Amino acid sequence: MNNESCPCCGLLGTTYLFQRRLDVSGDSVEMCICSNCTSITNRTNLLKERGDSGEALKVQIDSADGFYSQKIDDLRLQHNRDNISFLNYLVGHIIGGKNVVDLGAGEGYLAAAACSFYETAWAVDINVGLLTTTVPQFGLGDKLKVAGSLDDVPDTVDAVFMWHTLEHIPNAHDLGKAVAAKLNEGGLFIWQVPAYRDNYVVFSHYTFFNDHSARVFTESIGLEIVDVFHDEALQFLTVVSKKPETLIIETTTIAVERKPSIWQRLGIRA
Repeated sequence: MNNESCPCCGLLGTTYLFQRRLDVSGDSVEMCICSNCTSITNRTNLLKERGDSGEALKVQIDSADGFYSQKIDDLRLQHNRDNISFLNYLVGHIIGGKNVVDLGAGEGYLAAAACSFYETAWAVDINVGLLTTTVPQFGLGDKLKVAGSLDDVPDTVDAVFMWHTLEHIPNAHDLGKAVAAKLNEGGLFIWQVPAYRDNYVVFSHYTFFNDHSARVFTESIGLEIVDVFHDEALQFLTVVSKKPETLIIETTTIAVERKPSIWQRLGIRA
């Protein structure tokens, strides 16, 4: 396994067998741990995805179609607004700005809720068909836009949300770097993932972060940790990070009057 790179921190040769176990479906899987960041990965399904990424993409889309409803629930939308508002309170009211991306948007609830904090929100998901059905139901017009990938969102943005999406990404580190590049200076990357718990070991969850691995991941993609929160009841991990702002150092040139040497004052030529 030492010729494989960690999907969370990107280092090569740091993954080791952690456990052989059964997933939720009763299938045998190998779980590995990274000696650098301590993230846990589902090596069995990760290798399957890398062997046939097209099939894995189809499985993700099909599973989303079966999981999500196409009818909007107003109470669920308000619940998402409340979640953002509470998180904003916890981090000192730094959430808000011009534009935001909800990456892995599903039905688009979080993106729609984010419109209460940002001028424009992009709901981005590989399952564009689902979004084109649900997004118009929110009634937000041009404030809420749809895209199939992060590359389809123009310019840089003030924030990227990823709610229960990063664990589905086989190359989380690569995507993290793409997110960091998409952010404005001072922009926020806010994400939530499930912890390593029996009920969450399913075929489509490739990675499991803990507090330490979340911090290593954040630093490795060039961002800074604002805070890490643990939902002990649900066993979720929420991370708020930001892109550092460029430090501008102003320099001032001071003119110094040059005094004549003693020889010049005495009128003696050197």
